[in-house]
Amino acid sequence: MHKLLIRQLRKLLPPEIPQDAIQDLLSAVNATYEQSDLDRLLLERSLDQITQTQEQLASSLSLLDSTLHATADALLVVDLSGNAIIANAAFLSLFELDAVSNANPLDALSLRRHINHYILNLDELYNLIRHTTHHVTAHGACELQLRDGRHIDCRTQPRTMENQPVGRVWSLSDITALKKREQEALFNTYHDSLTGLPNRVLFTQHLS
Repeated sequence: MHKLLIRQLRKLLPPEIPQDAIQDLLSAVNATYEQSDLDRLLLERSLDQITQTQEQLASSLSLLDSTLHATADALLVVDLSGNAIIANAAFLSLFELDAVSNANPLDALSLRRHINHYILNLDELYNLIRHTTHHVTAHGACELQLRDGRHIDCRTQPRTMENQPVGRVWSLSDITALKKREQEALFNTYHDSLTGLPNRVLFTQHLS
């Protein structure tokens, strides 16, 4: 018999009423107490699991946030409407933006109006945006030229949840140094390294 029921019987049951006379009632009450104990135990275990899950989730989010802001590439996460919901420190610095998060999103129109002031070849970007808007599972890439002379490798891929597209991730890498080395290599191919004058390769190419 449940301990709580025993205490209640000792305290409340008149001595002239034998327990045998109310055995069915006692069995039903006892079963209710035992079920209540079991339900409470299961609830406590569920709460412990929820707490552990929340702690693991918080740890994962902290790790993701640290990784996101530590990477040199500028990263932007948008929803299907193009509204910015996450941007790392490199992206904010690249376009001189305030912090963007779920709690402080930036709508697509405001975002585009802002970055328009920084990019020279907007047609390249908007062609890619239109393509990936109509093909939500497509990957894409283009090269952006900024007004300050920098070259940016821009890549995008879909963001999915349970195999369904829910948005898009944009990654922007500064390739200015690489472009400069390519231009220098191309120049050196057709010019003398000492004088800087056109060499035989360029002369032969012009003749042909």
